[in-house]
Amino acid sequence: MKRWMKLLVGLLILGGILILILGAKPREKTTKLLWKKDINGEIQDLGVMDQTIVVWDGDYLYFYDKKGQLKKKLDRSRENLKVEIGKDHIYLYRSGDNTLEILDKTGKSENVIALKEDFFQVQEEGGQSCIHCKSNTYEVLYLVKGKSVEEIFKTDNHILHFAVHGEDDFAVSELTTSASGYKTRVYRKDKEMTKFDFPSEVSMGIYKGKKNIYLMTEKRLIKIDKEEVESQDISLPSGVVFRDKDIYILHSGIITRYNSKLEKKDKGVLAMNAKDFFDNQGSLYATSEGEVAGNLMTKGTFYQPLGKEMDGTRVVGDVVVSYQDQSLWVYHLVNK
Repeated sequence: MKRWMKLLVGLLILGGILILILGAKPREKTTKLLWKKDINGEIQDLGVMDQTIVVWDGDYLYFYDKKGQLKKKLDRSRENLKVEIGKDHIYLYRSGDNTLEILDKTGKSENVIALKEDFFQVQEEGGQSCIHCKSNTYEVLYLVKGKSVEEIFKTDNHILHFAVHGEDDFAVSELTTSASGYKTRVYRKDKEMTKFDFPSEVSMGIYKGKKNIYLMTEKRLIKIDKEEVESQDISLPSGVVFRDKDIYILHSGIITRYNSKLEKKDKGVLAMNAKDFFDNQGSLYATSEGEVAGNLMTKGTFYQPLGKEMDGTRVVGDVVVSYQDQSLWVYHLVNK
């Protein structure tokens, strides 16, 4: 066979493989229980960080591998800590002296920061941490910069949602109240700050793309393009997942997909009363107190009961972690 014919055959085979890969649909999955543990105290928070399951019971931080082996146990009792377990870091806040300690995925202390206000929540995005703090009279957003923090936004009102890509690239929604009523105000920072008001509406989520901002309220989906505002009325929304080119809205048991022009594209039914509706590594997922649903809006949609009502459930990739009181269950999602 001539060299050019071998090359042509090779290209055809490679093309066929690529078509199969790109055309593959998510497969229906089922849960396989990997292990169950009982923790000393009542579980308050947990997270899945790479190959580690991290659990906080109010006194101790537990680090388990996916086989259920305890890798580390940190005693943080008698410190009265507020703990938030993120995707990349663990945040320990001690209100007595307004100290925020940041641990890495292994439990090693990376940073200790003295805050001026009370720590409220953290959002990790694009490899950076944005911290939301509150005082008696104002609220503020900080970006973690090495061993310190940099203030990027401050307001006398209530911060509801934020999407932060950098100190000069973010969007914030806040709730303002007055004698004339309430409204959501959206701030957009692209070197200069601009703002938009939406009277008698409350923010449910915000997304900042390269050109546009999308705001979900309890009444409608809103697109802000430069100074132009477009919207679509939504009936009883309860959840939203933003992506670069699509927005998925959960409302009254229906998932509706809108494109970037706010055009309605397709619908799907969610046959459960969802507590959380979220993106899991490119697929739509939902959880309730005792059930997980995944690959929504595809032919691979699945529903898996977890056996009983849970206090909380987290799904990261193919790992499902649920807890109730002092008990912890870890499942693996496998193809049927």
